[in-house]
Amino acid sequence: LKERHCGEVVPPGDAEAFADALVRLADDRVGRAAMGQRARALAEERFDRDQLFRDLNALVGSMER
Repeated sequence: LKERHCGEVVPPGDAEAFADALVRLADDRVGRAAMGQRARALAEERFDRDQLFRDLNALVGSMER
């Protein structure tokens, strides 16, 4: 995850950093929309349903031998 490219990264348990990230997102409608589009494109690229099915099918096939 690239910070502020397709999401916000905050340290675990850091409520102040989390609140700051939420305020940044709430205050930047255009940036928020662009970040969402980049996140979706990344997810579609990395987690292609057809490729995941082929990989799973190959894994199960290799276990049957």
